[in-house]
Amino acid sequence: MRRHNLKYLRSTSTVIVLVALLFATGPAYAAELDDGDTVKIERDETFTGDLLVNTGRLIIDGVLEGDVSGYAQRVEITGRVTGDINLVGHEMVLTGTAEDDIRAAFVSIQAGETARIGGDLTGAGFNLTLAGGGDVGGDVWYIGYQANLAGTVHGDVHFDGVALVLDGAVAGSVEARVESPGALKGWALKFGTDLPVEIQTPGLALGAGAAIAGDLSYTAPQSFNLPKERIKGYTAYHRSAGTWLAPALNRAYEAVDLVERQGWIGAAALLWMFTFITRLVTFLVFGLVVIWRAPRLLEAAAIQLHIHAVPSLALGILTAVLIPLAVVLAGVVVALAVLFLSLISLGGLSGPSMSVGALAFGALVTAIYLGVGFVAPLVIAYSFGDRLVKRINQHAAVNPVLVTVAGVALYICMWQIPVLGEFLNCLSVLFGVGALILYWRTRHRPAAPRAARALLAT
Repeated sequence: MRRHNLKYLRSTSTVIVLVALLFATGPAYAAELDDGDTVKIERDETFTGDLLVNTGRLIIDGVLEGDVSGYAQRVEITGRVTGDINLVGHEMVLTGTAEDDIRAAFVSIQAGETARIGGDLTGAGFNLTLAGGGDVGGDVWYIGYQANLAGTVHGDVHFDGVALVLDGAVAGSVEARVESPGALKGWALKFGTDLPVEIQTPGLALGAGAAIAGDLSYTAPQSFNLPKERIKGYTAYHRSAGTWLAPALNRAYEAVDLVERQGWIGAAALLWMFTFITRLVTFLVFGLVVIWRAPRLLEAAAIQLHIHAVPSLALGILTAVLIPLAVVLAGVVVALAVLFLSLISLGGLSGPSMSVGALAFGALVTAIYLGVGFVAPLVIAYSFGDRLVKRINQHAAVNPVLVTVAGVALYICMWQIPVLGEFLNCLSVLFGVGALILYWRTRHRPAAPRAARALLAT
């Protein structure tokens, strides 16, 4: 099982890297170029060498003796490719021969009745079709919405998505993660209307031509009534709450449907409300935690802000300039320390030192993120809340929880102002960071905060 998991990680990682390199592919080199938008190898031509493409359409009618990699909006392979196929695009149609592995990230991958794949087929996207008569010499690995395999697979089948239909022979075992019927809303139909493929019902189905020589193991919210005579090995069912894909697809569908029903203005208003509630709850929780763990922090920093507003802003700007340099310097120091310890210990301390260094660097970055992203704005929010509560009830200002809640509500309302709110938030962060630095410098001088608190009360 561990061997299969490692192989799965290697195969799917290849697709992820292929997608990441989508915009890094270089120019096209081929036997024929049509207006710079089509790369084509004619039926009577043989191209020797590796092929790197970045084009709208790739057609291989002849023979490619080498690998083909890169991006093509549409790929048509009716000829023969002797090397690997590593491509990204919108639609791929294979009716010819691929003698080695295929690693592809396409919205739709269609292997026809005459398709021959000598190695593994690793893919990601919306649809994978292997027509009856099609042949895969190795394993099939696919992550996406649906897969319909009616051809022959001489290895194993691994699927992670929504709908899997098996209607052909599988010489190995099948491992699948699918959804239950009705789990998705209308997203698949909305997304797949421009594809020349049939949208499958979520779940797992074995057709009349299915024949699994190995085992069948599947994970789904519900079990399916599968014909046992088509499975020579054992059948294992694992219950789950659903795949990772269904919630994401439902959210995408809800967003599109919201815009269609409410219009852009209504959708923007609902998004504004959602963002407001999310920010309000997040900062309220974080602020109450800060008050619980450091009761005097926000009040003392707000006092420094009241007394030294301009120095706070100057320190905040200076800190914003120095923080990236400090993070880079810390990374260099950690790397040099790890290298030094590795050298003096002949590699014996390389593993522990790398772990400790990574933890220390991660702790530093996390502390900076929390301080700049949450504590600094909370200082401004506390200052707002203190003034607001004092205007309503002077005696209520001694309650830090009430001051924090009022200040956070006021701060988030300011932040939610379109365009201007983001500017005011950035400015508030600079003031807050500077006030925190001033508080840190004066925390060992209690007389100053007391005098300042008296001044602030006036």
